[in-house]
Amino acid sequence: MATGHRGFDERLVGEPAFRVPHEVAPPRCPYCDRPFATPDYRALHVGERHPDRRTAAERDAYERAVDAEADALFVLQLKLLAALVALYFVLFVAYGIVWTG
Repeated sequence: MATGHRGFDERLVGEPAFRVPHEVAPPRCPYCDRPFATPDYRALHVGERHPDRRTAAERDAYERAVDAEADALFVLQLKLLAALVALYFVLFVAYGIVWTG
């Protein structure tokens, strides 16, 4: 294994190359050995890239990760909607101030 800048392992694991610090043991795919930042990302990868090889536990982890991702996306959409409503309100008030001033 080639060690590069700041002690990172710069070996090529699929596309693209991953830089993983040596002192960190990230979750890895049991089928292609790709490292992931979180166990949820690993579960999503295994469920989407290796669906025919996954175990029942990996299937359950994949379903939980999909549900968590859907919940996070819904919260993001609510925040964006709130930001748009706030922007609309600010522009509406500014428009009223300009035309009554």
